[in-house]
Amino acid sequence: MKRFARPRWGVKARVSAVGVVATALVLGGATAAHAEGNFKSYMTQVQPTFTSRSWEDKNRDGASTIVKLSNCKVNAGGKVPGSSKLKSIKVTLHYGGGKTKSLTQACGTYNYGRVSADNYNSFEITAINGQTARGAKMFLNADVAVSY
Repeated sequence: MKRFARPRWGVKARVSAVGVVATALVLGGATAAHAEGNFKSYMTQVQPTFTSRSWEDKNRDGASTIVKLSNCKVNAGGKVPGSSKLKSIKVTLHYGGGKTKSLTQACGTYNYGRVSADNYNSFEITAINGQTARGAKMFLNADVAVSY
């Protein structure tokens, strides 16, 4: 049986390796600590007026509140998800005990900036392709990632 020799590291190599690990820990820690909180979820066949779960942003950091929708597919009632063309999704952030801020785009990242902390926050799908009522029969499927 052949044994492999253990490599011998010189002092410079050990110091360099320690420096790389320390840098990775500092950068990794800074990235993880940037946002106060986050969660991932998904929406299946939701209509305008759908409201997300709520979360509490204590505003202990300078992080923006971001709602990211991906893999968005829309359809009319009774049709297959993705059978309708996605033009826009209006997402309204509810925050600070009654304040709201709306952004509209065709899926993607909705960045609301830093919002005040007074109460629990949530977001609402307020329009799909410009239609705002549940009776419009427009439905949305999407993956959701929220950071705050």
